[in-house]
Amino acid sequence: MATELAEARAELAALRSEMESRLAEAAQTIFKLNEENDLLAEANEQLRVENITLKAQLEELQAASVDTSLSSLSLAENTVPEALLTPGDGVLPVNESVSVDQAHVMNVLSVGGHFFDADIIASGGADKFVKVHNWTTKSVVTSYDAGAPVLAVSFHPKKIYANYLLVSTMDGKHRVLHLENERLNLVQQFHDHTRQGNIRHAWLTTGFGFATGASDKTAHVYFATNEDGSPVQFAIAKSFYFNGTIEAMTVVPPTGNNAEQLVISIRDDCYMHYVDCSTLEKTRINMNVDGIEHVSYTMMDLQTSPSGEYLLVATDANRHFIIKVRSNVVLRSFYGHKAGPYSQPRVTWHASEKYIISNTEGEGGLVMWCVASEKVIHRIKAHEKLLRDLWYNQLHGIDYLVTGSYDKSLKLWQVSSSSSPS
Repeated sequence: MATELAEARAELAALRSEMESRLAEAAQTIFKLNEENDLLAEANEQLRVENITLKAQLEELQAASVDTSLSSLSLAENTVPEALLTPGDGVLPVNESVSVDQAHVMNVLSVGGHFFDADIIASGGADKFVKVHNWTTKSVVTSYDAGAPVLAVSFHPKKIYANYLLVSTMDGKHRVLHLENERLNLVQQFHDHTRQGNIRHAWLTTGFGFATGASDKTAHVYFATNEDGSPVQFAIAKSFYFNGTIEAMTVVPPTGNNAEQLVISIRDDCYMHYVDCSTLEKTRINMNVDGIEHVSYTMMDLQTSPSGEYLLVATDANRHFIIKVRSNVVLRSFYGHKAGPYSQPRVTWHASEKYIISNTEGEGGLVMWCVASEKVIHRIKAHEKLLRDLWYNQLHGIDYLVTGSYDKSLKLWQVSSSSSPS
């Protein structure tokens, strides 16, 4: 019994010794953890002070950046030409003068008026036909089966070639037709684009030529090889290749020592591309004033001002704007319409350069802005369905605005006697 008691006491003493040892280790660990916590608390306080300092410095930098931006903005505003800051008389083609219902059996996709005969208008439809209409009689003068939906139709803007009609279709083809004796005769057909889909075109104003661009990322410039011969024949003078679909093109007429220029915009591309129509050399301008390679919108339509000094640009970001030719400084911006990533915005200048006109996505509306104020001054419910294309010309001082819609109708808009200056 005594032996067992002694063994128990020995085990108890061993357990006490082990417990004291572990308590000592735990105390040491707690001490070290407290030291680390003190160090972390000190470091956190240091970081807090540094964060306060950095925040103050950042606010100073942001304030300086805003000041610089505002300074740049003021500078840009000061460079806006007085002509763009002077409002017009407010007399615009807001009155529906003529309506041709059922102009096509399917959606109207394109319109283009005759520049020297106010009665004549061409249209292209999803029904694959090109039609020439007479506004006065509301009759179809002639039609042409293009074999594919007709995406663009354009009469030549020069009087000597005024009856030539350029036609582009969804199958990647384009044609030159000639209106003669109330018939559309085929001059030449081209299939130089390798991909179906989007296709744009523009007549050149010097010489006898035109340009086309398409979703195959290629633009072709054509010139007549026998301008004085009969029949006229065209050939590619030069081709240009890009990184995306060609969405828009327009022509800037020659001014002073500057040759005629073809202006091209590309999907998902931050550059405006210029082709000298004399040398056929291409240059480009980054539309970001800071020079970064960033794309925030696609330029979907381009229209040269009547004076040839400015470009009106329609984007897929609910915004139109005006720049000088060969510049990236935005002079005027226009909002209040709809034009998203899948839209087909179409814009045009008024002859006075005091107003611009546009369609709006998803509806048959027309929107008109004052250039000087950048404000919407007219909203017109022009069609029952989407307004797909528009064309404008002023002949002998009279405005002719033409619209074509998915409601299958064509409409002519002219000045209303009730129009008043604004």
